Amino acid sequence: MRSRIWGIRARYQKVELAPGETKRVRVHVAERALQHWDEAAGGWKLGGGKRAVEIGSSSRDIDLRADINL
Repeated sequence: MRSRIWGIRARYQKVELAPGETKRVRVHVAERALQHWDEAAGGWKLGGGKRAVEIGSSSRDIDLRADINL
């Protein structure tokens, strides 16, 4: 299943970068934020497969895109 979930808020810490500098960061997303409603099961379910992750200041200003596998 490939799905997109809009508006997930994640815990993060601000990172200052000098021009041209890169750093690896870790973003924590609660499992519940990645679940979808399963009508047949009558509950929330974490499906496997690829999920698109887009990071930006808004949905119209995406700076980074990546796929994750659950």
